[in-house]
Amino acid sequence: MKRFWIAIPILALIIAMLPVSAFAAQSVTATFGVVVSGPVESKVEIRPGEANIENDATNPMPAGTVDGVYTIEGYADGEESIVSITFTQPGTYTYNVKQIANEGAGGIYDTVEYTVTVGVVRDEDDAGNLTDDLKVAVSITTEGSTSKFERVTFTNSMPAPPPPPPTPTPDDKVYNLTVTEEIYGEAPRTDTFDFTLEFSHPDKELPTSFEVTGSRFPNGGTIRFTAAAAGGSNFSGSSSGTDKITATFTLGHEQDITIKGLPDGTQIKIVQTGGDERYETKIDGTLDPTRTADRAVAGADVKVDYANGYYSDPEPPTPDPPTPDPPTPEPPTPEPPTPEPPAPTPTPNPEEDIPDDPTPLDPGDWEDLPATGLSWWPIPVLVLVGGALIFIGLKARKKTQK
Repeated sequence: MKRFWIAIPILALIIAMLPVSAFAAQSVTATFGVVVSGPVESKVEIRPGEANIENDATNPMPAGTVDGVYTIEGYADGEESIVSITFTQPGTYTYNVKQIANEGAGGIYDTVEYTVTVGVVRDEDDAGNLTDDLKVAVSITTEGSTSKFERVTFTNSMPAPPPPPPTPTPDDKVYNLTVTEEIYGEAPRTDTFDFTLEFSHPDKELPTSFEVTGSRFPNGGTIRFTAAAAGGSNFSGSSSGTDKITATFTLGHEQDITIKGLPDGTQIKIVQTGGDERYETKIDGTLDPTRTADRAVAGADVKVDYANGYYSDPEPPTPDPPTPDPPTPEPPTPEPPTPEPPAPTPTPNPEEDIPDDPTPLDPGDWEDLPATGLSWWPIPVLVLVGGALIFIGLKARKKTQK
């Protein structure tokens, strides 16, 4: 029993002197490269795939993994990024690698998807015995291909620039189409509307691209058209039935677009969409519920003005101006009656005996005269004056005769 207690400290000393690595978990790191080349930026995602792992361990992921996804982003210079993953257990691990396109860059993105397979096994010593050391082998493949790749490679590109618009000859004069948009009333000025253009020509084959300017494209540019179905709907005044070409664009408040280089005789159809049911549409100042404009190039530039808006309450009717009352005519002022001239006084005969003192008419007799509506007082005065003159004349005559 005494020997046992002596052996315990000796055994502990021996254990303490053994190398720590003999009992520590072994690990190994696998690496592979990822290259993205081309004129547009993108990002690459690495996700764990299916695995045949001997000890049911989960797939280890590179440092910096978030929610099970490791992302490489923000580069397109062709330099190689090295992905490192550390393993502590033997097994077969797979990873799916694909590129995520940057939708706003307008590029053509490589859509191939890669499978990275990592095999982890125990190493052997010189005698062929398995050790605790691990070693790895990395294989990179793509679906549908038996080839193996040294690295994950994505090659992106930009679409080929459209051909330049044809240069018109002096005998082939061209014209411009301008489309404008304005929002009025209580409608928000931040709304936008979509437009579909359709061009055709009864005699000429139209190009598939045109130069554009205007506030919608302040730096200029090119608008590309695609072929519409042959024999489609014809424009007003056209029955050619030839193929149509179409394009789309968007306009907001106080924006416009000018498309240059339309040959004379080009048939134009513009259809506006967008906005809710409250909106009304005016084309060149006239309400148009169809929101469609049919035009034709006829030796001059074409301009189409769209306006959209609404009001919460209808506009009150404009009252008619009040009709003034006709002036009340003043009653006519009656003219005073013109008195009849007095009857002529008979010339007295000198031979007759005229009394020296003629008796004037009794004023009481005036009341017996018939009422005529005229004033009769001048008559007796005239009679008295006439009688006085006759009397004086007779006196003077008798004096002369004596």
